Amino acid sequence: MTSRKQWDKRYIAAIVCLCLPLIGKVASAEQPATSALSSPEQPTHLTHGPILGRHGSNSIGIWARSNHPATMQVLYGAEANNLAQTSNVIRTSLAADNTGWITLSGLAANTLYYYAVSFDDKISHQSHGSFKTLADVAEETGDNNPDGRFNFRFVATSCAKQSPEDPQNLAPYRTMLGKHAGDIDFTMQLGDWLYEADRDSPVSGWQAESVPAGRPIPAIIEQAPNLVGVWQNYKTYLDTNPYMAQWHSLVPSYFAFDDHEILNNFSDAGVVGTQSRASLFRDPGLQGWMDYLGWSNPKTSDDRILFGRTNLGPGEDILFDPDADFRDLELDGETTLHIHWGGPLAGMRYVDDDNAVPQDPNAGVYKIVEIIDKHRLRIFPTPKARSDSGYSIGIRHYYKFSVSNSEFFVLDTRSYRKMADAKRHQNPELLGNLQMAWLKDAMQASTADVLFVISPVSFSLPHLESVTPPVNDSSWTGFVDDRDELLDFWGSLKRTVIIVSGDMHNSYSIRWNDRLWEFGAGPIGSTNRENSAKTGWRPANGEFDSAGNKVDIRWSTHFKQGTPSNNRRAPVYAVVQVNNVYNDGSAEKGAVIAFPVPQVVVQFIDALNGDLLYAESVVISSAATNILTTPGLTPAQ
Repeated sequence: MTSRKQWDKRYIAAIVCLCLPLIGKVASAEQPATSALSSPEQPTHLTHGPILGRHGSNSIGIWARSNHPATMQVLYGAEANNLAQTSNVIRTSLAADNTGWITLSGLAANTLYYYAVSFDDKISHQSHGSFKTLADVAEETGDNNPDGRFNFRFVATSCAKQSPEDPQNLAPYRTMLGKHAGDIDFTMQLGDWLYEADRDSPVSGWQAESVPAGRPIPAIIEQAPNLVGVWQNYKTYLDTNPYMAQWHSLVPSYFAFDDHEILNNFSDAGVVGTQSRASLFRDPGLQGWMDYLGWSNPKTSDDRILFGRTNLGPGEDILFDPDADFRDLELDGETTLHIHWGGPLAGMRYVDDDNAVPQDPNAGVYKIVEIIDKHRLRIFPTPKARSDSGYSIGIRHYYKFSVSNSEFFVLDTRSYRKMADAKRHQNPELLGNLQMAWLKDAMQASTADVLFVISPVSFSLPHLESVTPPVNDSSWTGFVDDRDELLDFWGSLKRTVIIVSGDMHNSYSIRWNDRLWEFGAGPIGSTNRENSAKTGWRPANGEFDSAGNKVDIRWSTHFKQGTPSNNRRAPVYAVVQVNNVYNDGSAEKGAVIAFPVPQVVVQFIDALNGDLLYAESVVISSAATNILTTPGLTPAQ
């Protein structure tokens, strides 16, 4: 087994070797990069990627994009100059913007690999990278480590808005590459990987750049033409920050999403009758996210969101689509159908929504009352007018995965969000009934020592959009019923729960009690929030009233009201290290010894210079190993 110290040296050498051809590109990237797209008539080449995901002990996923539909294959091996192993061959798809991903399986655990992506048997220097597989529990098991635990580290980031005109724009990922590319197992991206940009890109422009002459555009573009703007949004972000693109080619990632992957502050996307433009962009936004980033997560209930077109008439409750097959559609009580807003403004952020009028008069959220047959659904309410409409039916995006003795539960805090509205529902909800039941059942059944809850929004701190009615709180503090239900449940578990959250544009370490902690990571690119009534006038540290519960803010980034925005551009990321085993100095495998009580160490890093800002150590308590007796601060009952 390669030791961590030996692997670090090999990994750093690999980065230098593989990225030498990029030095000129990166060194000149203080100015916004031009798009890597080109006419589909040009020779086949990689335009974006690679991106690593679906990380495991014996497998990994590798994503890339070609300039036009092409065959894709990955060459790989344990030596940089000997990529003798080859993957299966797939074809990138116009329906996914000429992107594709391949799973490499049968890999050796805890091993450094090098790889290159080929399109139509052509390899460019940008297509190279390397990765390290996770350790394997079975291989780590020994007399001194009967459960096969191993240590691991991950980076947590959120709020990655890019400001190309700011000279600090490239610094965070440049710092992460320099300090951590050789010793981080994976990234946990907490949401807002991008902010809405270039969403007005037209279908005609995409067709000229990406579709070979004579080829029809895919059906999904007929059904959801604004999807091309979402794809362009991802390409713009990858083009503008080559350090970020390089990070993703070297470090596998898991992704959550928040509002900006769709549209700013969207909610009520599952509330029948909603006609909000932002709510109705959920599915096109999430399809683009899945095509570029979300593919890397463990498989959800379905592979792709269902898109289609239909002709609706006033008072007619039947949706007919001759190209659809609804027979396998699973109605779970929270499945809704969206008739899209329509028009070029549908996916744009800066629109006067108070005066905006949907292009489709039937735009809204509908309940699927009944699956009648292969091509027909009964919907409610009945349409208002005659229209040719694009529609979509969403899927579940929350998921879980395990690493060593830890289990991660990644939440969707946007798709099922219901804001308080006396006309439709009295009480706000954040997760929805099915996701809440899934989370509780999965956590109850888990045998892991450490239970990580990945929340794209803050659990403890308010994130208010206004302080006068109607108050819009983007955090769990605006959904106290859901939050109290989880506090009661976690108390009954008697297990260590660590919440890792984003969205707040601040970083923080918050202790509820010995078994419940929250760590907020970010922003990695966006401007920090100043303290104000919208943040609850919270202190930098000390006791804080979190919607009726007393919590201990151990540390946070904190900016006084009135601090200039340029002074609040202070990016932060978190490094989370799970310490399960130690080595007594011997190089032998049997010398790895399990700690009687594992620890989780969280470090907050200044992303501009790599300095340590704060660190916290959480000693893991469980029902079986309950050595912690200090009651500390406890949630209100």
